[in-house]
Amino acid sequence: MTTEYDIIQWVDSLADPSLEGYTPFRINHYIEMYCLEGKKSMISPDSIIFRNNILYAIYSPVEARYYLRHTKPLLEGESVSDRLKTYIKDKNMWLMFTADDIEDMDATLRRLHKYYYKEDGKMDYRVYVRLIITTLAKDSFVRSNRSMSGYKSGVAEYDRKIKQILNGTH
Repeated sequence: MTTEYDIIQWVDSLADPSLEGYTPFRINHYIEMYCLEGKKSMISPDSIIFRNNILYAIYSPVEARYYLRHTKPLLEGESVSDRLKTYIKDKNMWLMFTADDIEDMDATLRRLHKYYYKEDGKMDYRVYVRLIITTLAKDSFVRSNRSMSGYKSGVAEYDRKIKQILNGTH
């Protein structure tokens, strides 16, 4: 039986020959463990899915090397564990992308650019991440504050933040 914490391999470097074909991308926010589902081009809570079975690396300062794991499917209502969020916060976690993963992300960023900017191009990855974070925060605000005073101004503030992100001023 395998668990979320099964280590599949230890390496001294992310340039280890056993990792040929993988490109490491440092994770700066847990939301990067998620992606847009399929060929969707609008960011919404329903279009964001967890990246299942992707290889990731965590640097262990105690061991002074990296251990590798595959992500496991999340259960209903489950999110990235606090333990993984700590590794991300400490800048000790990388997603190990294959060429196909990079190609999929490139296609996603091109679709999003066309959807949000109405022209061909490629959305900056950092804009993509901030847009997901803000869109999900707005959705959470909408679901939990609909009957509260200040609701409309709160929604307007999130809309302003999203517009700033898209305009490169946030």
